[in-house]
Amino acid sequence: MISYAEHSYGIEIIKAKIDTIDPDEELKKSRDEKQKERYERESQSIEMDHLLEKVKLLKSELPGISDKEAWESIQVWQKQTTKTVNINKIEIDGGTDTLVGIAAGIMAKMGGGSK
Repeated sequence: MISYAEHSYGIEIIKAKIDTIDPDEELKKSRDEKQKERYERESQSIEMDHLLEKVKLLKSELPGISDKEAWESIQVWQKQTTKTVNINKIEIDGGTDTLVGIAAGIMAKMGGGSK
């Protein structure tokens, strides 16, 4: 019986071996930079999804909180805010999530919350 490769080209590949190729330093550096960029984009996307989920949680637990107040609470929670807030004591009453309690305490200290 004649295979397609033998019939069309007169040859048949029985075995192939691929050797390890060691790329030069410039190629390695370029590849590593691309992988780092992709990883950072994916991490940022995951982080944003997490933050959006936390905002939804805050708004469901504290219906009177505005979007701005929710995002400010998230920034305080993550220590990313440049806003100076003088908080001497925050009391957390139960709740399903520590963040909700923290945000409620912050809003109470700032005079925010449900109006």
